[in-house]
Amino acid sequence: MTLLMTTKFQKRKANKTSARTTAFQSKKQAIYNDARKHADTAIAEGVAYIEQYKKTVMELKAQEISADQQMQDVLAMTVPLDDAVEALLSLYPTMYELSHRRAAEINDGCETIEINCTNRQLSRRRIIRDAKARMEEQMENQRTATDASNLIKHYKSLLLS
Repeated sequence: MTLLMTTKFQKRKANKTSARTTAFQSKKQAIYNDARKHADTAIAEGVAYIEQYKKTVMELKAQEISADQQMQDVLAMTVPLDDAVEALLSLYPTMYELSHRRAAEINDGCETIEINCTNRQLSRRRIIRDAKARMEEQMENQRTATDASNLIKHYKSLLLS
């Protein structure tokens, strides 16, 4: 009898365990299926997103103008301007000479200013040094005059006493 009860108990326990395991397995399978579905959706959206931006990049590249082409366009615009300026200067050669002469005079003026700047600083230092020497000389003369005045007063007081 105890053996029969033990066997029944074990069967019930096994049934409960298998029912729990089955429920767990079905929940796990549902979660995995849901995750797979979301992963497939995310992958499809990612691929579509990448393809869309590949197409956008290709369109932008098609619209892009190369640096060489831009340089050619700029050169094509500047060559006629250079020719026009040269033609104008050839009509009025004095303007060309005047501009060079004016630039030379401006450069000479700048050099003179720089040279005079150095001379001015040297002159200022010399004037300050001379003024300082004169001021010291005047101070010495004032001290001498004060000393002489005191000496005269002292002699007068000696003579009067």
